[in-house]
This record gives sequence, structure tokens and C-alpha cells, in this order.
Amino acid sequence: LQNVPVEDGLAGWYYDEAFTREFIPGGNILTENVTLYAKWEEGDSPFSYEVLADGTVKLLSYTGGGSSVSVPETLDGKPVSAIGEMAFAGQRDLQLVELPASVETLDGSAFLGAVSLENIKISEENPNFLEKNGVLFNASGKTLVAFPGARGGHYAVPAGTTEIGKYAFTNCRRLRSVTLPTSDLILGKSVFSGCESLLAIDLSGVKEIPEL
Repeated sequence: LQNVPVEDGLAGWYYDEAFTREFIPGGNILTENVTLYAKWEEGDSPFSYEVLADGTVKLLSYTGGGSSVSVPETLDGKPVSAIGEMAFAGQRDLQLVELPASVETLDGSAFLGAVSLENIKISEENPNFLEKNGVLFNASGKTLVAFPGARGGHYAVPAGTTEIGKYAFTNCRRLRSVTLPTSDLILGKSVFSGCESLLAIDLSGVKEIPEL
């Protein structure tokens, strides 16, 4: 490698996409062809996070605005493993959120206040979650984790669902009716709080009824 391109905003060249093994121009002797990855300096990031004990990060907030956001798999080279409480709170124009394969946990309150949210997408390579028609479930499909706040009309919770997580339907103001599976079902905290248009819901199959 004779010349390494240098441009404004270029932070350096690395051997890996996670930017953990830096290539030092003039300090590395190459005997074969290699692929290098350019790391660019970023401006103020719309994502704030905290570093966890295992070196991964938890997303604390998103302030970028807009109608859609794709959460990156890494932030500053650290895998995004968790989506924290109220992470997208107040993002009133947000209609689509895409989550990466690296996410392992997501707080049920993450999307509270995202009143225009219509779809939650998750990478097909994520081993911890899946989405069914824009609704987020855990990997087994047995726990409904988050329902988009802008959805209205009627929703039938899929058969086989055994739990609806805390805040899953909170503030879904356009939702008018929900059909629940007839088998024993566990409901999380405040699961239907703020659903001001909700007219009908049959709780006869619910095993545990918390404060709704």
C-alpha cells in the first residue's frame, strides 16, 4: 500500500468494520491484499448512550427527528445491545424504527410518546426479537413487546402469545378494540393505559391482570 487517502473528517483506517484494529500508514508491512475500512469523524450524534460492563452500549435517547430512523449496530465501535427507557420519547413525527441484529434487550417504554409510529422493524439476523407486521415480539413469538402507537382500528393478538409486556399498548390512542388469545395470558404493567379510544377488550382469558 503506497498511499493511504487522507481527507477532512477521516479518523483513520482499520482492518475490521468495528474499528478495533487500526492500520498505521508506514507502520504496517503488508505482504498480501487486504481490505481496510475508513472511519469518519461524525458531527453531533443524534444518539446518546451509556457503556455497559460488557463493553456494549445501551441507547438512552434519540434526538434526530424525522419520520424514520435506523439504529446502527455499533456506536463509536461498540455494539448496541440495549434500548433503554423512553429512548424515543417525544419523537412525534417518527413513523418507522429499524433495530439492528445486535439488540438483546428493549425496555417496554422505549417508544412511549412516539405517537406517529406505524412500524417497528428488526433485523432478520437478530436472535432475540422478531417482528410480525410491524409489531415487535420476542424471539419465540410468545411475548408481545411493543405495538406501534399510531395504529388504530382493531388488532388481534396472534394465537400462541402468552404474555404482553409492560407498556406494550400504552398511549395507542387510535386503537378501538383488541382480541386476546383465549389461553392463559399474562399482561404487563399499564399495558392499555392511555388507550382512550379502546371500546372493547375481553379479559376472560387473562391469567394475571395488573393495573391497566
